[in-house]
Amino acid sequence: MQFSQKLPWPGTLKLRTRAARAEAESFEQQLADLRLRLAARTRALYAQWYYVHRALVVNTENSKLLTRLEGVAETAYASGLAPQQDVLQARVELTRLENQALQLKRKRRTVQAGINSLLNQDPDTGLPEPAGIAESVTLPAYAELRQAALARYPRLLGLDAKLSARRDRLKLAHKNNLPQFKVMAGYNSLMDMPAKRLTVGVAINIPFGGNHRGEIGAANARVHEAEARLADARSQLLGDLDQSW
Repeated sequence: MQFSQKLPWPGTLKLRTRAARAEAESFEQQLADLRLRLAARTRALYAQWYYVHRALVVNTENSKLLTRLEGVAETAYASGLAPQQDVLQARVELTRLENQALQLKRKRRTVQAGINSLLNQDPDTGLPEPAGIAESVTLPAYAELRQAALARYPRLLGLDAKLSARRDRLKLAHKNNLPQFKVMAGYNSLMDMPAKRLTVGVAINIPFGGNHRGEIGAANARVHEAEARLADARSQLLGDLDQSW
């Protein structure tokens, strides 16, 4: 029977704990980012749902008005009070509104399929008409909005947490390149002399070769990758924010 226990270098356990917490934080922020994207897509689809219904109402009202105008133009043309061009123009506008109605109905079907996709329903499932849309809110100043986005955007927070975890993993890789100590204790009941049955010892593992250098190089590359992803995400966020503003 034998027992052994590795003795980590000072700070190793702290680095492992901090890296694990940072990785967990990164996953939590990825989930928050997904929720944010779903909320934004839901708002966008609802706005389109509201728009297409209002546009169809306006289209129907305009079609009724043009139908009456066409009748007036035909009467005036028959009486010699207006040129035939007025009648033809009214008919052209009616045809344009008919085509517009077809496009709006096709868009309504597309938006309906998108909303049903978010609800995990069949694309053809019927949906109620929109009840209304929220009033627009006053946005803060651009500098304040920019600062809030950089401080609160989940994708940036997640990438920053991943970068912290990878930096700690790099420090752990450097510690793995140091000699590793292990204490051991055992008891061998088969030994004839009782004094030799209990054994205590210390083992030292000295790293050789390029394996550990490769581990450090890989960890360092992952840090640079995380830094580049964070910088790219920050630039993309600021670009999108500027364009939206």
